[in-house]
Amino acid sequence: MLNRVDMGGHAALVTIGIPTFNRARLLARAIDSALAQSHKAIEVVICDNASTDDTDEVCRAYVEKDARVKYYRNPKNIGGTSNFAEVLRHASGDCFMWLGDDDRIDMNYVEECVQHLESEPELALVGGEPIYEKSGAIVGKGQIVDLDAKAPWARVVSYYARVSDNGLFYGVMRTRDIRRVRIANVLGGDWCVIAGVAFLGRVRMIPDVLIHREMGGATASFNSICASLGISRVHALLPSLSIGLNAFWDVAAANPVYGARSMCERVAMAGVVFLTIIMRAAWRNVRAVPRMVRRTVVGRGRERKA
Repeated sequence: MLNRVDMGGHAALVTIGIPTFNRARLLARAIDSALAQSHKAIEVVICDNASTDDTDEVCRAYVEKDARVKYYRNPKNIGGTSNFAEVLRHASGDCFMWLGDDDRIDMNYVEECVQHLESEPELALVGGEPIYEKSGAIVGKGQIVDLDAKAPWARVVSYYARVSDNGLFYGVMRTRDIRRVRIANVLGGDWCVIAGVAFLGRVRMIPDVLIHREMGGATASFNSICASLGISRVHALLPSLSIGLNAFWDVAAANPVYGARSMCERVAMAGVVFLTIIMRAAWRNVRAVPRMVRRTVVGRGRERKA
């Protein structure tokens, strides 16, 4: 069970970590949604990655008016991945979640997630349903993923077989668990993080408990993701191969969360993970062919009519 804290009867202290860079216009919305949680035992940790806009002023204003807000400013830009790790380093809660600086969560988000974690100790991560928006308009819903297999390796492989938008990355986890997991600055690094958490326990997403995610920004394309990570855009040419190789290395050797398993086990499962990612990509390409043919036929038909 989670530790109890003396916070008016509420359960575990939850750290909501917001890494931010040059997002002053939308950052207040994310902070407000964190402070408005029905689960009152929270702290909001903001790490500013040396922003050059009004982010510093926005954050200092919140520190002045709410003691639950902790603000840290990096003297220089340390990269997006390192800044995500930095908010985790400063967390003091029993539980932890990341929140994008342009996203927001419903007021019952933390409460619902923590209730599931407390009532079912075998759960390692609980998240809500992602809703994707652009300029205030809903453009789609994210994927709901539950990983209920008893075997840790089965959960990891099932995750890699199903993950797409990876809304699980913004779920609530026990802080002690996420601190066991490697956070790597690679394409698909967020997948490696959640796979590591899934190795530690079951994973659940709760429909109708919403996280509202803003479309665009650094996640608009593989090119922009590579730019935000500070890695070569060569990785964007064959993203599935890059992600597959990164996942292989993460499972086989790099991530300490798998360290209790033998090297043979790790390499074998890393191979399964790699093949799973590559086969998914190949299947997507096969399914895309009929759509491409239809678009070509329709386009030529319109040209003839013109």
